[in-house]
Amino acid sequence: MVPQSFITRGFGPEVLGLKNMTGLGFSTVWIGETAANMMNAVAHSLKLVSTETAVDRRMRWAILLAIVTGLAGSIWFTMSLAYRYGGINLHSWYFVGLPRWPFTYMASVYNAPEPFLPRAGFTLAGGAFMSTLLFLRHRFIWWPLHPIGFPIANTYTIVSYGWFSIFLAWLFKTIILKYGGISIYRALLPFFLGLVLGEFTTACMWVFIDGYYGVEGNMIFNF
Repeated sequence: MVPQSFITRGFGPEVLGLKNMTGLGFSTVWIGETAANMMNAVAHSLKLVSTETAVDRRMRWAILLAIVTGLAGSIWFTMSLAYRYGGINLHSWYFVGLPRWPFTYMASVYNAPEPFLPRAGFTLAGGAFMSTLLFLRHRFIWWPLHPIGFPIANTYTIVSYGWFSIFLAWLFKTIILKYGGISIYRALLPFFLGLVLGEFTTACMWVFIDGYYGVEGNMIFNF
């Protein structure tokens, strides 16, 4: 669920009004598509270097440089492809479905509003359950379930792509900590981080190879 859906379903058109709902639709350009949200990547990158050292400060500048370079390069690349081949002939979701979705969604909510009490009830129930998970997580050291799993469990990316990878990461971490201890866990961290970095490096490599040789139809992961 993106923030726009939560706000519109939570408050409803009777509270927001047509103008505010239209504004929410335009906000999807910077917070709606999870693959384009840089906040997650930046937070995880800073977590990799969590001490106040010179390396940490260099990491921050490297992230800033990567953001600026990535924005400039992606904007130029996207516009170049769209004008050369026509956006309608490219990725159907990014060039057709996603630009239409915010306003078709807002129109459907505005034209067919749902009763307020059920919406409020589900929101309160979800908040109470999340609070319980947080309490159990911080109160009992043996509690095995992380609270973040509840709000992200029904997201498209997790349901379609990510759930098995998360399960494997949890399984390996549990086994390593139980039988190897914290020292083995820390020693193996670079290996598992390397798996993630290797996947993205491979994707970048194939982008350049396909572009150089003019290969078409090679689907590269985008999550």
